[in-house]
Amino acid sequence: MLFFPDTEDITATTRTALALLVAIEQRHTGKKEVAYENVAQLIGSSSSWVQKFIRDSGEVRPPCAPLLLRISAAFVSASNNKISETKIVFVI
Repeated sequence: MLFFPDTEDITATTRTALALLVAIEQRHTGKKEVAYENVAQLIGSSSSWVQKFIRDSGEVRPPCAPLLLRISAAFVSASNNKISETKIVFVI
Protein backbone atom coordinates (compact mmCIF):
# COMPACT_ATOMS: atom_id res chain seq x y z
CA MET A 1 0.00 0.00 0.00
CA LEU A 2 1.37 3.40 -0.94
CA PHE A 3 1.14 6.34 1.39
CA PHE A 4 0.78 9.81 -0.05
CA PRO A 5 0.92 12.70 2.41
CA ASP A 6 -1.90 15.18 2.13
CA THR A 7 -1.48 18.80 1.16
CA GLU A 8 -1.69 20.00 4.77
CA ASP A 9 1.17 17.71 5.83
CA ILE A 10 3.34 18.88 2.94
CA THR A 11 2.56 22.53 3.70
CA ALA A 12 3.36 22.13 7.41
CA THR A 13 6.63 20.34 6.67
CA THR A 14 7.59 22.99 4.12
CA ARG A 15 6.78 25.76 6.60
CA THR A 16 9.04 24.12 9.20
CA ALA A 17 11.88 23.65 6.72
CA LEU A 18 11.63 27.26 5.58
CA ALA A 19 11.63 28.54 9.17
CA LEU A 20 14.74 26.47 9.89
CA LEU A 21 16.46 27.87 6.78
CA VAL A 22 15.75 31.39 8.03
CA ALA A 23 17.04 30.50 11.50
CA ILE A 24 20.26 29.05 10.08
CA GLU A 25 20.77 32.09 7.88
CA GLN A 26 20.04 34.42 10.80
CA ARG A 27 22.87 32.78 12.75
CA HIS A 28 25.21 33.56 9.85
CA THR A 29 24.07 37.12 9.24
CA GLY A 30 23.03 38.18 12.73
CA LYS A 31 19.93 39.91 11.35
CA LYS A 32 16.53 38.38 10.77
CA GLU A 33 15.53 40.72 7.92
CA VAL A 34 18.74 39.93 6.05
CA ALA A 35 18.08 36.23 6.63
CA TYR A 36 14.60 36.54 5.09
CA GLU A 37 16.08 38.33 2.07
CA ASN A 38 18.85 35.77 1.60
CA VAL A 39 16.54 32.77 1.89
CA ALA A 40 14.01 34.38 -0.44
CA GLN A 41 16.72 34.99 -3.01
CA LEU A 42 17.96 31.41 -2.63
CA ILE A 43 14.54 29.89 -3.32
CA GLY A 44 13.40 32.44 -5.89
CA SER A 45 10.70 34.14 -3.88
CA SER A 46 10.14 37.43 -2.08
CA SER A 47 11.06 38.01 1.54
CA SER A 48 7.50 39.12 2.28
CA TRP A 49 6.16 35.79 0.96
CA VAL A 50 8.67 33.89 3.12
CA GLN A 51 7.63 35.84 6.23
CA LYS A 52 3.90 35.46 5.61
CA PHE A 53 4.19 31.76 4.79
CA ILE A 54 6.21 31.02 7.93
CA ARG A 55 3.76 33.01 10.07
CA ASP A 56 0.89 31.05 8.51
CA SER A 57 -1.00 34.30 8.17
CA GLY A 58 -3.30 32.99 5.47
CA GLU A 59 -2.23 35.88 3.24
CA VAL A 60 -0.24 33.71 0.84
CA ARG A 61 -0.88 30.42 -0.89
CA PRO A 62 1.27 27.35 -0.27
CA PRO A 63 4.22 27.07 -2.64
CA CYS A 64 3.76 25.70 -6.14
CA ALA A 65 5.67 22.54 -7.06
CA PRO A 66 8.81 24.27 -8.45
CA LEU A 67 9.09 26.50 -5.37
CA LEU A 68 8.46 23.53 -3.10
CA LEU A 69 11.33 21.68 -4.78
CA ARG A 70 13.67 24.69 -4.41
CA ILE A 71 12.81 24.96 -0.70
CA SER A 72 13.44 21.23 -0.29
CA ALA A 73 16.77 21.41 -2.13
CA ALA A 74 17.88 24.41 -0.08
CA PHE A 75 16.96 22.63 3.15
CA VAL A 76 18.83 19.46 2.16
CA SER A 77 21.86 21.53 1.20
CA ALA A 78 21.79 23.46 4.48
CA SER A 79 21.37 20.22 6.43
CA ASN A 80 24.30 18.63 4.64
CA ASN A 81 26.43 21.69 5.35
CA LYS A 82 25.55 21.59 9.05
CA ILE A 83 26.36 17.88 9.21
CA SER A 84 29.72 18.38 7.53
CA GLU A 85 30.53 21.26 9.91
CA THR A 86 29.74 19.15 12.96
CA LYS A 87 32.58 17.16 14.44
CA ILE A 88 31.42 13.70 15.36
CA VAL A 89 33.24 12.10 18.25
CA PHE A 90 32.79 8.45 19.03
CA VAL A 91 33.26 7.46 22.63
CA ILE A 92 33.97 3.81 23.31
